[in-house]
Formats: sequence, structure tokens, C-alpha cells
Amino acid sequence: MWVIAVHGRRSGWVLNAEAADTVRYRHRLRWVEATTVVHGWDQNDVACMSAYARSGPRVTADNPLLVQFKPVG
Repeated sequence: MWVIAVHGRRSGWVLNAEAADTVRYRHRLRWVEATTVVHGWDQNDVACMSAYARSGPRVTADNPLLVQFKPVG
């Protein structure tokens, strides 16, 4: 799973994801344990995302980030 952090490193959940070895997120009514990798904003990486997802960073003045959640196990 990929998430766009429109507020960049100012987002509390991005700071928590970077500080923890593993995190849990809820997807389709199920909790998933995962590790996270924070990536810089790359237009090539977001090209496959929906237009709605790509529009968020244009609204904010912060440096958006991409956060990748990799399920454990």
C-alpha cells in the first residue's frame, strides 16, 4: 500500500512510521502489520495513482512524501 503524505514530515503519522520498526494500519476492515519506507515525491511513482490522489499535493504548500507500507509475513 502507498500513501501520499501531503504535509510531508510535519505529519505525525509519518514521524511515527519512521520511528517504529513495525506499524499497524487498517485496510478493508482488517488490521495489517507492516514496515514502512518513506520516499520523496517522484512524479513517475505517482503517475499510476488516481487523479484524486495526485491532486492533494497541489493544494498544500508542503513537500509531499510517499509512504510505502510493506506487510510483514
